[in-house]
Amino acid sequence: MDGFARIVGAQHCLTEAQDTAPYGEDWRGNLRATPDMVLRPASTEQVSAILR
Repeated sequence: MDGFARIVGAQHCLTEAQDTAPYGEDWRGNLRATPDMVLRPASTEQVSAILR
């Protein structure tokens, strides 16, 4: 997980339950999960680095 935080920066890497909770539900509200981490990349380069 630290590798992802280095790519996007700590300010774009959410790990606290209250921050990640809104990302743990599908658009219909049927599926719920608790994400350990949410990444919010600011560029296509960051997306590419995450997927590598």
